[in-house]
Amino acid sequence: MTYNEVIKTLFSKRPHDNRNAAGAIRLIAPLLGSPEKAFPAVHVTGTNGKGSVSHKIAKALESSGLKVGLFTSPHLFSFCERILINSIPIAEEIVRQRLLKLFEVGKDLFFFELATLLAFEYFRDQKIDIAVVEVGIGGLRDATNIVQPVLSIITSIACDHEDLLGETLDEIASQKAGIIKPAVPVVIGPQADYDIIRKRAALCQSPLYKVGPQPGFYDLENSALALQALKLLPYPLSDKDIEIGLKWRPPCRFEQIGNAILDVAHNPAGCMRLLEALEIHFPGRRFSVLIGMSKDKDARKCLSILAKAADRLYLVPSPARKALTVEEMGQILRQEGFDHFTAGVSIKESVREALAAEELLLVCGSFYIMKEAREEVLRIAHVGQDQLLLSRG
Repeated sequence: MTYNEVIKTLFSKRPHDNRNAAGAIRLIAPLLGSPEKAFPAVHVTGTNGKGSVSHKIAKALESSGLKVGLFTSPHLFSFCERILINSIPIAEEIVRQRLLKLFEVGKDLFFFELATLLAFEYFRDQKIDIAVVEVGIGGLRDATNIVQPVLSIITSIACDHEDLLGETLDEIASQKAGIIKPAVPVVIGPQADYDIIRKRAALCQSPLYKVGPQPGFYDLENSALALQALKLLPYPLSDKDIEIGLKWRPPCRFEQIGNAILDVAHNPAGCMRLLEALEIHFPGRRFSVLIGMSKDKDARKCLSILAKAADRLYLVPSPARKALTVEEMGQILRQEGFDHFTAGVSIKESVREALAAEELLLVCGSFYIMKEAREEVLRIAHVGQDQLLLSRG
């Protein structure tokens, strides 16, 4: 099979129920030599911010001279960007070869379980010094929860993936608290200060470090969490290493390209923080929103939050498996009393139409609309990749 065929096969292996992925992967990992035991890890969960915090920590450690593995999800542009060593994605040919073997060893494993084992095997064989591992969904039952952490981080608790994690914030917090391990320090953000998390840390005799609220731009909270984590890790980091890490933001996290802001906010809490950030950086500016949503998100609240603030919404189809159609999003907006939206136009055409108005354009929602939207924004703005890398730190 070619790389593309292997990736297509991988994406076809989706679970049909809310299964215990950690339990499933624990049965297979010993057959592969238990790769998760070959390196120390920073394990990061949370409703929002976990990807940004993971990237900041990895970047600072990399700057100090360590060989750092980074496992995050989902991807924006290529599956390979989920698995990095010192910011370099795993090669397509390595993915192809290793997944073909994993398909045989783990015949009953699903997409994220296979991706997790792929990352852990790759990190072991490349003899990394440390890994930063982002949880897929939740924590307790997540496939990554077999990792051997030296530090656990819970960035925030908000409503998301309720069908898998529970309907209440306490239920969601309980799932996130599942990554806490005996005697392993835990860093929590101001939006993750839940009684059930504190009790889990106390039961495990795990030192608990709380990061306080950070007024202003939401990324300041991510930086504060990353800074606290870096202080607890047993590695000599210079002030410059830490500065490089804290300034780093991955693509599509309030990323400005010309008159467009790209951000993967996809739940109500994320959308609120996005609008707060817009008001901080562009007070009083008029703006439109281009959005695609998934069925497993609270689309009604997200669309309502954005519609109340934006001049116009451009509803676009997402290629995600669980995507809402533009008709379904339009119906939600009409039910909520909003009619200032455009639906049924392609992502590229929507970007062109929105930017022609010379207002700010927010692109948000599903990760899976970002690649096409970003490419079109770049084409219009004539901004090179090197300039973007400099702008992100």
